[in-house]
Amino acid sequence: MCELLKTNCRSAKTNKQRLEAESKLKIHNMRAKQFYRKLDSVTKVCKEDKTVAAVSFDFMQNLPLPNIPMQEVFLLQAVVG
Repeated sequence: MCELLKTNCRSAKTNKQRLEAESKLKIHNMRAKQFYRKLDSVTKVCKEDKTVAAVSFDFMQNLPLPNIPMQEVFLLQAVVG
């Protein structure tokens, strides 16, 4: 996301597009800093208090699985096999 927004800032054709891209990049950076501050504070709490646990998930690299009806797969296996 950062690279996309930076590229949009550099490749903007008009001043309005450049300002819009820069504002989106600034908002993105502010949200990222807020996230990492929160992550650091939760990590600190977990290290200090052994009765506290935290779990974090990164869903940015998830790939959707294909939705294949089982009947089609079964029939294809019967024909091929």
